[in-house]
Amino acid sequence: MNLMALDRDWRKLITLGQVWRRRPRIGLPQEYAMLPGGESLRWFIAPDAQRAIETHARTHSVEIGGLLLGEVYEGQGCYLVSVTRALPARYTDAGLAHLTFTGETWLDLFARQAALPDLKTVGWYHSHPGIQGAGPGYLLT
Repeated sequence: MNLMALDRDWRKLITLGQVWRRRPRIGLPQEYAMLPGGESLRWFIAPDAQRAIETHARTHSVEIGGLLLGEVYEGQGCYLVSVTRALPARYTDAGLAHLTFTGETWLDLFARQAALPDLKTVGWYHSHPGIQGAGPGYLLT
């Protein structure tokens, strides 16, 4: 394989720019003000995002994963990570005990995330099918 040709092909698909970070929003939204407190980091996952992850995990016998989209807030001495959307990863290389996001996986995720410009990536999830003690069958990280 000609590596120079591969490099040129990737440059047509991906534009690499300066890495940047959006700061958390200051202040907690009113609907989150009643979440249990005391911790310096709290999280909330919207029911639709939870269902999307559970459906994704139930429909596959191998490991699955995806991106968690939402917002990060800072207020009242803590951070709140609000997950409002789950984007299941497609085109992965997966088995019972491994999951790899391929180049095609990332291109697909970035394209779908571009349609949701108000949401930022706040984490990811992956499953552990059939492994004892894996909780609900997937992990949020």
